[in-house]
Amino acid sequence: MKRRNLLLWTFGLLPIAGKAQTERWDESADVLVIGGGAGGLSSALSASNFGSKVILLEKMDFLGGDSLRSGGYFNAVTKKVIHAGSDSVEHFKRQIIDSGAGYSSPLLASVLAERSGESLEWLKAQGIKFLEEPRYIFGGLWKRAYKPLLPSGTGYIQALSERCLKKGVQIRTSCKVTKILTADGHNEVLGLEVEDHRGISRRIRAHKGVIIASGGFGANKGMLKSRANFTDNVGSDSHPGATGEVLLLAEEIGAKLTNMPFVECVPGGDEKASDQVRLDYDPSGIMFVNEKGERFVEETLPRSEIYDAFRKQQVKRCFTIADSATVEQVDLYRRKNLFRGLYSHLTWRKDTLDELAAALNIDAGNLKESAEALTKRGKMMTPPYWAVRVSFKVHTTLGGLTIDPQARVLDVQDRPIKNLYACGQAVGNLHGKNRLGGNGINCAVTFGRIAAETIHKRKKTAI
Repeated sequence: MKRRNLLLWTFGLLPIAGKAQTERWDESADVLVIGGGAGGLSSALSASNFGSKVILLEKMDFLGGDSLRSGGYFNAVTKKVIHAGSDSVEHFKRQIIDSGAGYSSPLLASVLAERSGESLEWLKAQGIKFLEEPRYIFGGLWKRAYKPLLPSGTGYIQALSERCLKKGVQIRTSCKVTKILTADGHNEVLGLEVEDHRGISRRIRAHKGVIIASGGFGANKGMLKSRANFTDNVGSDSHPGATGEVLLLAEEIGAKLTNMPFVECVPGGDEKASDQVRLDYDPSGIMFVNEKGERFVEETLPRSEIYDAFRKQQVKRCFTIADSATVEQVDLYRRKNLFRGLYSHLTWRKDTLDELAAALNIDAGNLKESAEALTKRGKMMTPPYWAVRVSFKVHTTLGGLTIDPQARVLDVQDRPIKNLYACGQAVGNLHGKNRLGGNGINCAVTFGRIAAETIHKRKKTAI
């Protein structure tokens, strides 16, 4: 080698032979994490705890992603409930698989169920506080959802981001990933090309791995139509950054996308409301009625089946109705939104079902008949009665990257792509056709931690 080239190679200024790099790297880290929600922060913190230098990249100018907009509930099977006999890992696993209608990976379902309790304890160790007893929530199918004390997902983002910063994780907002950089002729990820808020591009080397925690594409109408063939005229409660471009970047380098047609819609509040004005928290204590005042679906069914019923029956107007006893079980933050709704005409509260039917312009006889089914459960018996107009919205996209139980991203031939991992809503082969309520943050945190563990174990073995 000529003296000049030897010096350039020594200082990293020559391209690496056999690599797809025609320029030198601008900087490097051990682990690069894409996405600043619960999954990204959990994986970044875990990798940092293993001694890695970590850079977290978030394209929005704030952290949180869909985690901030979630209900915050976290499904877990703890030692306490196993000892009491009220739940089991096998039961949780079976419900994930059954609700997925044959489209979920039993291996991933097993990992999620087995490690859910451990993930809950890990979150508590990071300073996140939960109510002691699990709850039965909308779409959850069982009483295993633990509620954080802070509203929605704010507790996760606050605690995990603070821990990341204390551990030295570099968190960069307004930083968009534009390309996943790979080795020529090799199934291997080397790093990322990113663009900051000034439009300046940089190439960052990842010595140990890249973790994709960028979420889904629920806010991208074009991608919903082209990739999911979803053309329903509904809104979305996904955060504006959920546009799915990182999934496509991964596909460009050979990653396999699974279950892209599956989109989960949930009954949200009015489209014009800035706050979530909802009643559908405890499915056993509410009823969904149509413009005739008739119940059109069993409220405790999986979310996918509830939306299918809404579509197939062509419901023109839909309301969620609950009595005051059910509303009293809703946390103070959400109850405040309900009371705000009274003054902005997004919520109704009446002393009798006849008065409520008149206010909603629906048949009183049908409404009272619908309520009778719930009185048999001991519900809908305590006036005053509350109602909220329902607008179904895209809540999450269920398709995404295919991973194995070690959170490694697979290519179209089901081979792991070296140095590439994924967690959370970016994963497409975990939930199948339906995601259980309470499994959103769960899968983000659990597989984010697993991705960091896999990186650490692989590099440790290599040494």
